[in-house]
Amino acid sequence: MIIKAKRIYLEDGLFNGYLEIEGSKIINIYHEDAVIKADIDYGNNRIIPGIFDTHNHGGFGYGFIHGETSEEDVINYLKGEASFGVVNVMPTTSNSKNMEIIAKVANSDYRGSKILGIHSEGPWGARVGEKGVNTGYPAVDLSYGQEMIDSAKGLLKLVDVAPEIEHGLDAIKFFVDKDIKVGMYHTNANYKEACAGIDAGASVATHLGNVMTGLHHRDVGTLGACILSDKVDCEMICDGLHICLEMIDIYLRLKDHDKLMMVSDNVDYAGLPVGRYKGFGDSNSDRAYINITEDGNYILKGVNIRLIADSPKEDLVLYEELEETEEEREFLNRVKPEFHLNRNDYFYLPGKILHIDADPDYLKRCLDYYKDASLQVVGVHMREDEVPNQIRTLLEETNPSIVIITGHDAYYKRKGNKHEIDSYKNSKYFVEAVKEARKYEKSHDKLVIIAGACQSDYEDLIQAGANFASSPKRINIHALD
Repeated sequence: MIIKAKRIYLEDGLFNGYLEIEGSKIINIYHEDAVIKADIDYGNNRIIPGIFDTHNHGGFGYGFIHGETSEEDVINYLKGEASFGVVNVMPTTSNSKNMEIIAKVANSDYRGSKILGIHSEGPWGARVGEKGVNTGYPAVDLSYGQEMIDSAKGLLKLVDVAPEIEHGLDAIKFFVDKDIKVGMYHTNANYKEACAGIDAGASVATHLGNVMTGLHHRDVGTLGACILSDKVDCEMICDGLHICLEMIDIYLRLKDHDKLMMVSDNVDYAGLPVGRYKGFGDSNSDRAYINITEDGNYILKGVNIRLIADSPKEDLVLYEELEETEEEREFLNRVKPEFHLNRNDYFYLPGKILHIDADPDYLKRCLDYYKDASLQVVGVHMREDEVPNQIRTLLEETNPSIVIITGHDAYYKRKGNKHEIDSYKNSKYFVEAVKEARKYEKSHDKLVIIAGACQSDYEDLIQAGANFASSPKRINIHALD
């Protein structure tokens, strides 16, 4: 078979021409001027070599970080990787039981990406580095190190260790002595400590720059040590999010390109269809759900705190179960409705609440609360930018005493000061909606307006005509606030 394309990636650069393929091998390469007929012409599409991914925790709903996997899950994951052009992969886990299962699949007859080895990211590191909080390190246990080696059946090729931890250098030497590469990861090591790790045998920088001490003019940290050392091969996550494009440019200018390797660092959610998935974190976490958008970003939402944000995977920690915190229990007790109140004991004219919310989950939680409190409420799910054009119609249809206009918001310091409406994600829509509501009813007594969300522009909302607004101190608010 002969295929043609204008952008064929070869060792020495882009090539416009033909590839002759026999079986699974390329047997000839022809220039574009060759007098030859192509069976398939791919035009301007790229033809690239198969991808090698040495740092990959999972994808397509299958993963190896938490809990035990199965042979079927590993095979399905490998099929998924192959469908995205990954021909060789190193499944990444620090779970010895998962290593045993991966090794068993690797030695079987399966269809999918070839397993080149197993990469163990940890377990001896911490979520520290460029902006993390050091919560302590797991104690180095070399008996578990041996357990990983035995479980991997010769496939354990790379183990990551934070060099500054107690007995960290011993762990590096332990694996290097067994011909297993060691990477430095999730580390708060300064330059001297990182160099000690390199001298002990560490030869890989795991996701260079992420969860790692960065460049500083008084101490260039682990990042600087890895860039400067010719002994260290450096992983890069080149999505422009984990590291900015300018930092990637610095890497490419300072480091021998043969010592740089792109990795995905994928997790279970990679490759899944657009949708909403159960995430991780405790009851106050902003990571209780993962929303996969068209561009593949991770969108994280809080269970109780009215938060929504995107986040690099390196800032995420997976929790198997959500637990209600003592702080959350105290809050719920404070705001618990007076359920014992029997409104049939006296005559009253009930008011009506119109609650407009851009988040369906928080809206449902609020509606459940209203129901328990025997309040008459109309709930409407609507995007923040749609509310200004629709609120007049909603007010005319429902004739409420109170209208609540909320959803998600954020104050971006990099865009300006807190008194500039364009410094906020959605405050301008809340302000426009409040103004439209005030055109409908000018009296603050006849129509009470409560508007805003996390970090909203409080002053502009009040000036627009809201009775109550969030957030004077630009703080995050609870879903029931």
